[in-house]
Amino acid sequence: HDVIIISVPAFLKLENELTSIFGSAGENILQIIGEAAGGESAKRIAHVENTEADVRTIFNSVSKWGFGKYELVELDPDGYVKFKLHNNPLFVSQDKSNLGLTAQTKISNHYFLIGFYKGYFSMIFNGTTVCKETKCVNNGYEFCEFEIKKLS
Repeated sequence: HDVIIISVPAFLKLENELTSIFGSAGENILQIIGEAAGGESAKRIAHVENTEADVRTIFNSVSKWGFGKYELVELDPDGYVKFKLHNNPLFVSQDKSNLGLTAQTKISNHYFLIGFYKGYFSMIFNGTTVCKETKCVNNGYEFCEFEIKKLS
């Protein structure tokens, strides 16, 4: 498969530049890019359905890729999923210098991830979804939590 690899510090700098230059438009750009990536990722595993067993299998597989540990909290196969992301690699500690960022660097709401999950689960649920990050390690929680709902 063709891939682009970018380090976490480089990604966070890119994200920070987009949002500092374009404001909320930069946030939207990150979500749109994430949504496209999520949709393409879901297409690569088209045989997977939206059953609880399949979603658990996906989360277990993704957890092995080093992109955090996924924990399924709730799933309605008709179009709702809630999960926790532990050890999110996009967590920005208060000491941002270890990532080459300044103290003024904005801590994001994971716009790319929100878009990715929206695109991914839109394909899994076969319809448009909305995604909301309900908890974030960047705001003091022990994990990030996301809810995805299929629109009627």
